[in-house]
Amino acid sequence: MSNFKEGDIVIIKPGTRYDGSYLSNPNYKIGVGIITGPSYVKWFNEKGEIARNSYSFNSDLLLLSEHKEALEHWKELPEKLLNEIEYNKILDKIDKSKIYFKQGTEVKNVDDILNKLLISSNQASNKSTFYKYNNVYYNQCTADKYRSFDDILLICKTYFPSVKVETVFKKLLLLNNTKSSVLDNRLNQRFGYCGDIKRIRYIGNYGSSSDSFYSDATTRAKGESKYSWKDLFKMININNVEELKEFYLKNLKDEI
Repeated sequence: MSNFKEGDIVIIKPGTRYDGSYLSNPNYKIGVGIITGPSYVKWFNEKGEIARNSYSFNSDLLLLSEHKEALEHWKELPEKLLNEIEYNKILDKIDKSKIYFKQGTEVKNVDDILNKLLISSNQASNKSTFYKYNNVYYNQCTADKYRSFDDILLICKTYFPSVKVETVFKKLLLLNNTKSSVLDNRLNQRFGYCGDIKRIRYIGNYGSSSDSFYSDATTRAKGESKYSWKDLFKMININNVEELKEFYLKNLKDEI
């Protein structure tokens, strides 16, 4: 999208291959979007509902301002799109070193954060999270997404600034696991990597043996994360799978 920049408002260009089929929208009257990053458009329909983030091609897009009929049709933009425009205006001013839960969410301790964020009915995150600017909350990540360790750590430090990296990592290791499952060589999590955001990420409710869990985690790329999983294991003096098992058995409680 070399001809466009983040924050540009666009439509599907009439007559291109996506006109009539893209996102099941027949033409510009059904969808209007905002450029949110390289090759990404966030589309909105007339009800103001977000369609999804989608790849598109430079040649298939047109600035809304360059199409007279479309501009007239969309003279009143969906409220969610207006919020997105406002968000893009202040994006550079937002402190991205702090990530919050929804306003009013009570947080007791780091364990509470991990439970609220990562314990869910599926493998992904259970809560949306937000940046805050001038006491207004702006969406940072929606629920039902895998979360990077970087984000998990930032959320913990937002509420508890003095918490150590090692503490968060230890608690993350214990999450979703039990002493009996370790003795049965069954772990219930995965420490993976996301190629899209280029960061290490946590996946819950993922069954694996201790050996495959440790091997998979410690061979993952670091990408743009501050730490690799291998770095984090070394921080707490775990250098092999036997030391990992010892850590679990020492720190996990017997089920009642």
